[in-house]
This record gives sequence, C-alpha cells and structure tokens, in this order.
Amino acid sequence: MSTKSLPRRGFVAAIGLLAIAACSAEPPPGAAQAPSSAAAVSSSAESSAAVSSAVVSSPASAPAAAAPVAPPAATPTTSATPTPAIRVPVKYAPVIGPTGYGSLTLGMTLRQAVDTGRVLPPDQLSDVAEPCRLLRVPGQVTGLRVGLIDGVGVVSIPGYGGARTPEDIGPGSTRAQVKRTYPGFREWSGGIAVAVPGHPANQYAFDFGGADLDDDRVGSVELSVKDRGCAG
Repeated sequence: MSTKSLPRRGFVAAIGLLAIAACSAEPPPGAAQAPSSAAAVSSSAESSAAVSSAVVSSPASAPAAAAPVAPPAATPTTSATPTPAIRVPVKYAPVIGPTGYGSLTLGMTLRQAVDTGRVLPPDQLSDVAEPCRLLRVPGQVTGLRVGLIDGVGVVSIPGYGGARTPEDIGPGSTRAQVKRTYPGFREWSGGIAVAVPGHPANQYAFDFGGADLDDDRVGSVELSVKDRGCAG
C-alpha cells in the first residue's frame, strides 16, 4: 500500500461524516416554528369567524319582539232612561201698543180695520153721530168698541182679553206702578192717561176698579190717538 493514498481516504471519510450529521441534525428554530405560527393564525381566524357567526345567528342576540298589550276591558254602562220633562202651559198676555193691538193699528181705514177680522162691519147700532164710528169687537161684551173717524182712521183700540202694555202694565197693576212706569201722567178721579213711550202722539188710558178689583188697581187699558174725541 502506498503512503500517498492515506490522506485522500481520510478526506473522503470526513465528508461522509459531515453528510450524516447534516441529515440527522434538527432544523433551525425559525424554520420549524413558521408553519406552526401560520396554522395557529388560521385556527384563530376560523374560531373568530365561528364566534361571529354564532353571535349573528343566535336568537338571543336579536331584539325581543314587543309583547302585545291587551286593550282595557270595557266598563259596562247603564243607560238611564231620561225622565220626560213636564210641560207646563204658559199663558202669555196679549200686548197692546205702542201703535196697535195685534194686526189692528191706529190710523187704519174702515176697510183695512174690517179686513183684520178684529172689528165687525158697521151697522145701525155701531153708526153713531158723525164723524165718529164705534165698531164692535168680535166675541167681546157690549161696551168695548174700536173708535174710527172718517178721514182719520182708527183712533182708539180697547185692550180686551187681559191685554198689557209692552212695559207689562195692565189689569191688576196698581196706581203706583202706573205712575212709576210712566212719568208725566195725567190723573183724574177714574183713571190715568200717559203718553206712549217713543210715540208721543199716542196715549194709554188706564181705568181703575171693576169686577173683583179695588179702585187702586187697573181694570182695563185703552190705546188711542192723543186729544181725539172718539173713544171706544
């Protein structure tokens, strides 16, 4: 064996030992941990996605529906039968004045007065001395007459049927009430004459006494044209 071949064999054996050592050595720490970290990140992402999916799809996280509220129970009501009102007839006294009595007014002609139905057509009993006519009143006692002067018209109207003035003076009113209601009155033994308020050309004549009345209370009222000599 030649001594020149020994060094070369030693070199080849050394290279073989180095190859075996490289195959059996563990990988570097960085290279071994890289795949593990990536797997951990992937696993963490999958867990987060699963949690998010669970939160979204969980019925507990959805807003709770409002519970229906039952309407309040109706309170039964008892309908009371209304008591019918008692109608009491009210008697209204007819009004005489300030210019007439109902449809009959001072100044009417004979034809106009008869057409109202409140006076009767003249006859021999009602045709008295000219120029005055005393016309009868339907349904009234003798003595109540409507005075009419030709060319002038109706000059006096009696207030029959309990007629009262617009100031509520009539049968039953006292002298004091008449005087207080109508200042400027003219008085005589049997009655009082006063100017009609707002119509100074007309007057009321109040007679006192009569059936069931003393001399201090009005028995009747008459509306007339002032200072005319025809009286009913």
